[in-house]
Amino acid sequence: MTEDEMKDIFEANKERMKQAALDAVIDKISEDMKYHMPDAIRKSIAEFMEKEVAPSVTKALQSQKGEILKSVQTAAAEIGAALSAQMVSNATKQLTGYRGGEILKKLVED
Repeated sequence: MTEDEMKDIFEANKERMKQAALDAVIDKISEDMKYHMPDAIRKSIAEFMEKEVAPSVTKALQSQKGEILKSVQTAAAEIGAALSAQMVSNATKQLTGYRGGEILKKLVED
């Protein structure tokens, strides 16, 4: 590739390259802020979350407490029923298969 061809490629793609470089810088800054946020900012955010957000979330959850509990109870009952059905299915397969025949033979022999 010649120098002129390289210049043509750079010229044709300069806007994309600028945007890619800008995106990379923004991503790097975002990562740095995520892991190296100044303590004052981190404390302010934690305080805001504790004083403003947490109480609001608690109130919202409390207002839906009955529905949440009903949903949890329904889910627990469905899980129990599904487990029971699977256990019965597994036991049936074991008892009606070759192994089941062996078990029945031993039961009858005694």
